[in-house]
Amino acid sequence: WNLKVMGSVSDSLQFFTHDNSNVMTILPSGNVGIGTEDPGTRRLSVVKNTSITSGFNDITEFLDTTIGVGGSVSVNFGRENSNKNVGKITFKYSGDGSSDNSINLGFFGSDNLVTLLADGNLGIGVTGPTKTLHVVSAAEAALFQGTATWGTGIQIDATATGGRNFQIQSSADAAGEGGGKFLIVDRD
Repeated sequence: WNLKVMGSVSDSLQFFTHDNSNVMTILPSGNVGIGTEDPGTRRLSVVKNTSITSGFNDITEFLDTTIGVGGSVSVNFGRENSNKNVGKITFKYSGDGSSDNSINLGFFGSDNLVTLLADGNLGIGVTGPTKTLHVVSAAEAALFQGTATWGTGIQIDATATGGRNFQIQSSADAAGEGGGKFLIVDRD
């Protein structure tokens, strides 16, 4: 490792590898660039240029190898640590390889608004979703709006052998059935 104070790059502090490749820059403003000499106005800028065109390319990871069952770690974004002024992405650990490990979205004071379990179940308003999409609400749980002239609908497809394709519709004036009707339509 080499450490240099560079007068030509805004009096920055730069870290170099033995082959003189810049790996980190700290500007006088405190902004840090990892993989870039110029983080600009960002407090932290991480850049990793690769030639990968498909698949995953993990640029960074945040791990707490000491987390225990029931523990969680989060990344917070926002203005200040007060009610609804910070958004949170939280990993909750339920056990090694557990389908109950989860990613939760929420806010300071309003955790767990959205939960994605490791088994793929997604919950809105529920921390333990039991279906692919599980919505719980004290009021109307969902709103589906459409701007098509025929109305709006929800498609239900059973793709296995013998399955059928249905649509639940709320019709508008341009629908063949006329407006203001609730319909269950066989789409096959």
